[in-house]
Amino acid sequence: MIRNCSKECLRISIRICNEDGETPSSVFSLVSSSLLTLNAAEETTLVLSFHPLLVEECLGTILLTSMSLQSTTELSTVCIPLIGYGGCAQAEVKETENGLVIGNHGNRTLSLFVLSVEK
Repeated sequence: MIRNCSKECLRISIRICNEDGETPSSVFSLVSSSLLTLNAAEETTLVLSFHPLLVEECLGTILLTSMSLQSTTELSTVCIPLIGYGGCAQAEVKETENGLVIGNHGNRTLSLFVLSVEK
């Protein structure tokens, strides 16, 4: 959620970058608009998408830059760190006397749910 706490209308540019704050992020992306105009006391929700490419920690930064309404002059920039973890999982379906069991059937059984089958 982003809110304009000032008494003036603001134009805000939004960029999502890697941890360095320079290059565009390949794992975080902005679903919302990248340029917003917020009236005084107005708020809106920013929607991000996270799509990891590897099983590892992923870092990024949201750069919020307020700009003058009359020109493209940057007034100030705020950086918000992003962190996520890419992982993977495997689920198997097994038929038992109780029905279908969906879960991880490795060394330890994790039964996610049982589906009863009527005969």
